[in-house]
Amino acid sequence: FCMKSVGVFVLFSVFFIGFVSATHGADFAIYNGAGTWEPSKTAFKNFLDWKGLTWEEVDKNVINNLDLRPLYGGIFMPGGWAGDYNRDIKASGDQHIRDLISSGGYYIGMSAGAFYACDNTIWEGTNYDYPSDMFDGDCIGPIPEIAPWPNYVMTTMSINQTHPSNVYEPAQRDVLYYGEPYFVAHPGQEIQTFASWIVPANPVANGKPGIIGFNYGQGRLLLVGPHPEI
Repeated sequence: FCMKSVGVFVLFSVFFIGFVSATHGADFAIYNGAGTWEPSKTAFKNFLDWKGLTWEEVDKNVINNLDLRPLYGGIFMPGGWAGDYNRDIKASGDQHIRDLISSGGYYIGMSAGAFYACDNTIWEGTNYDYPSDMFDGDCIGPIPEIAPWPNYVMTTMSINQTHPSNVYEPAQRDVLYYGEPYFVAHPGQEIQTFASWIVPANPVANGKPGIIGFNYGQGRLLLVGPHPEI
């Protein structure tokens, strides 16, 4: 019995050491778990390479088991399916992501990555209480007047040119829409709007924020409804 216990302990130690040693740290962690959309990840990797920033793919085991703060400056949650993210990232992982941002890190969520960061998602009229609790508000989608789920289409967004980040942007820009939300902040949740949806056929969604940023502790989040990375 004792020898079996020692054997199990040794096997566990070898696995854990190998698991940790595979994580080196980088400017960005890129989530690569179930439900992630490969083109979104590839496009963001190319962007980071172009900017000379380092990246490392992480899965649910890294996020759930490791403190991300000494390893990464920020995390990118790509497009895909937020339900898979919520299933695989446990309460410990949610807390590790919140700790990374609140201590001065950054979060970029595209499409599903934006849904994941919302406290409450309203998907096709059904409410889902998401556990990450970073954006105190509602993510409401899809917007069928742009494209009914699961269809996708290029759509035009209105760019907030008064924001310093958008000084070189045109007044409007075409982006890929694939079932994304508009954002409604709850009282007390500050947001900055980078771009808004143009949906005359849906007066509830028309003019609503589709790309937002806000502070979280000492860090910052950027939630991107559509897919400008594509």
